Amino acid sequence: MLWMKVVVYSLIIILLCSTLYADEGEGGIAGNFLRYGVGGRALAMGRAYSAFAEGSDAVYWNPAGLGGLLRWELEFMYSPLYLDSHYSFASFAYPIGKDGALSLAYVGLMNTGLEQRDEANTYLGDFSTNNWAVMLGYGRYLFQKQVRLGLGTKFIYESVADNSAGGFGGIQLGVISRDFFRKLRFALMVDGLGTAKIAEDEYPITLRCGLMYRPFRNLYLTADVDIVPDVTPMPKFGLEYKLSRAFYLRAGTSIDEFTAGFGWSFRGLSLAVTELGFGGGEAAVDYAAGFGTPVGYDVGRVSLTFRGKERISIKELQAVADPCEKLSEYAVLLDKEGAPGAAANLTFGYC
Repeated sequence: MLWMKVVVYSLIIILLCSTLYADEGEGGIAGNFLRYGVGGRALAMGRAYSAFAEGSDAVYWNPAGLGGLLRWELEFMYSPLYLDSHYSFASFAYPIGKDGALSLAYVGLMNTGLEQRDEANTYLGDFSTNNWAVMLGYGRYLFQKQVRLGLGTKFIYESVADNSAGGFGGIQLGVISRDFFRKLRFALMVDGLGTAKIAEDEYPITLRCGLMYRPFRNLYLTADVDIVPDVTPMPKFGLEYKLSRAFYLRAGTSIDEFTAGFGWSFRGLSLAVTELGFGGGEAAVDYAAGFGTPVGYDVGRVSLTFRGKERISIKELQAVADPCEKLSEYAVLLDKEGAPGAAANLTFGYC
């Protein structure tokens, strides 16, 4: 079948990219803290997420994923790492019209309790390191929803003991294709364009390629590869299976780690944070664990997400005079869960 050939060829291209650009290990490449990954959902799927990103965390993975976001979203993530370090992430996205959304995010890595010693190995006390970035992104649909484009930027700050530096973190440009045959999607993202030197370190430009394949309605398969100068690219693969309306199972793998996790959505809740003039009432918990990591930080990757209600009402869909002429405008709802998705499929199903 045609779509099966496309999937196979796409996977071959991703693997070839990994081979052709293979070089050294990551070592001391600047900005490693920005490559850890954010969100329990993405981490459980092996970080193969650039074509699948669709919430407020898309500002990190691929800002094009913000296109078509139809409700506000607030996400928090915390992950304890090796020794006394931890990784944290927070993001908020708000839709602008039916075709795009704006997102603001924070991501940070902190290490504490590090020993400082001189040439004679004399203990001089403890110190800490703190690396963080603030990210801003916008994504939207274009060309009658045939493609999503995204633009992002960030400010980076680094500190080691009493030394610190900060600067412009460059531009992100992302694109996500439409769903071919309603099964296959491609993504491409360039990160770090125009980055300034920070603490005399050159931040490299990253090229991220990805795809998403949907063999069945409730199963998604993903693949990604990041291409960074002087870094060996490692292809990443992930999957998500929708076990029920509220429960998801996930797994993923890269060269040095296997991951697994789950997601659990709570709908119809009367939460104070969802009632601050935005409307809503949905929360989700996403958990990820890693196995085989070289330094053993395997568990504790948890994110909590709050979402508002869909901005397109069922009454608005029912009022469409000629559904087929409006299909491109409302097609984003066809795969949504709950009442908006059901109403969209009833309204536009025959087009």
